[in-house]
Amino acid sequence: LVVVDLDTQIEDLTSILTRMAANSDSHFLLLGVIQTFPRMTFKNKDASAVARRIAEHTTEAVREQVTALSAKLPSERTATQLVSGRLVEEIDNAVVIHKADLVMKSASVKAGDSGPLFGSVDKRLVRHCPVPVWAIRPEHGTNFDRIAIAIDRDDLYQDSASRRALSLKLLEIGADIAQLLDIDQLHILHAWDAAGAMLVHSPRAGVTPSEASDFVKAFEIETQDWMNQFMVDAQDRLSSVKLVPYLIHGRPPTRHHRRSQDACQVFYLGIKIYHH
Repeated sequence: LVVVDLDTQIEDLTSILTRMAANSDSHFLLLGVIQTFPRMTFKNKDASAVARRIAEHTTEAVREQVTALSAKLPSERTATQLVSGRLVEEIDNAVVIHKADLVMKSASVKAGDSGPLFGSVDKRLVRHCPVPVWAIRPEHGTNFDRIAIAIDRDDLYQDSASRRALSLKLLEIGADIAQLLDIDQLHILHAWDAAGAMLVHSPRAGVTPSEASDFVKAFEIETQDWMNQFMVDAQDRLSSVKLVPYLIHGRPPTRHHRRSQDACQVFYLGIKIYHH
């Protein structure tokens, strides 16, 4: 499912989709999402007229984007649909109705933005969408040759089995996309902070600096052992790609961001597990 709206970078999507179409028999649904005002009628007649003109202009602009992108893809494997409403909700509905396996969209950040990996819209979509989301940042271009995947250490939690299954699922998705893009490696990132290394070194922790350092070192060794075993197990399951591990010290959001910029220019796969 490919999301098309006023922020869509058509050139980037066209290059990626034509590459995927050439390397697979994937089917594409181009979903044009027209984001309008919650209501089109206002007490002020001039405001109502402006709202209608904006809606008409937006509809036509999105329609043109969808038509232009559709013309670049195999017609027998490409469908189009225009919907009007809230972006995340319309995407979620379309995923369920059409049983999509992957959502692709232009990231809701400006080119050259060195801030967070995802904008607020993308964060909501990743959290709520029932399938993986590929958010393509404008400055990344289309000459992709490296994929980064962030995983969590799973042996520290009661739900370790589900966390392990989730990490392996991420790798399987990454391997599938690597095959579509003719890439032979996956870069696997895990960022650790010794369960709050700053707290361990704090006077409030009630331990000496030497004890704190020993704890952090022991945690690092255990994490390295876990990572080594995970990589062995994962590589046995994924023979089509080579897995390249990166064990990074620091808070996951910050370190993942920096490392993905340094080592990979493809895209970033990761997930946050929320318990309700």
